[in-house]
Amino acid sequence: MTTVSNGTVMTVVASALSRALTISEVQDAAGISCNILMNPIARPPEDVTPRIMLLLGERFPNEPITLDIARAAPFSFFGGLAEGARFADDLRTAIKLLTKNCSVISDQLELAFQENSSEAK
Repeated sequence: MTTVSNGTVMTVVASALSRALTISEVQDAAGISCNILMNPIARPPEDVTPRIMLLLGERFPNEPITLDIARAAPFSFFGGLAEGARFADDLRTAIKLLTKNCSVISDQLELAFQENSSEAK
């Protein structure tokens, strides 16, 4: 079973709760208890976040739900990677740290950093 960092899940749950969804609705959508959803050291299944986002999409059609979630995500969303990034000398080094250690966020996440003389992506 593929799992994800709970920083991701907790951010989506917090966004759902801030939009007046109940704990019961979020648990039902996720298929697991809030004891796991809101436990910072848990690694819930990867399908938990999409399930909650589906509920949000159904409840708030035509609204930029993912933008709200991204805006609400604290830097700690990246868990231990956020701490490591604090010691990076510059943004390039921080991004390289993130791409090198992206499996901390999800064991199937693949990130790449490419740059040339005119752009970085």
